[in-house]
Amino acid sequence: MMTYSMLDSSTREQPMFRVKGATTIATVTDLRRSANELLQRAEAGESVVVQRNAEAVGVLVGYEAFQKLQAVAERLEDLELLLLARRRERAIERGEDRLIPLEEVMRDLGMEPGAGDES
Repeated sequence: MMTYSMLDSSTREQPMFRVKGATTIATVTDLRRSANELLQRAEAGESVVVQRNAEAVGVLVGYEAFQKLQAVAERLEDLELLLLARRRERAIERGEDRLIPLEEVMRDLGMEPGAGDES
């Protein structure tokens, strides 16, 4: 459950809200009017969820947080690929799948081995 508390809404048609966990919810109008303030919040470690018509359409985060998120996403992708490779390896060991030589794949695709090599 989210807890909300209003931020300074004296100059806004629809108020920005603060959500538990250093997250601010702002409208697109808030973003237009207070971009600098919202970017400062993101740089300070907050996440700013931007909404249009009461639906989230984007998130502002500081660059350092963005880099960390990217690193985590890349690591998860690597782990997922490793898991898929291990599953495939086990299927081959059980005889449920087989390795396909590159030459066979290229022949099936109508390609010549080495075509495109310009050494």
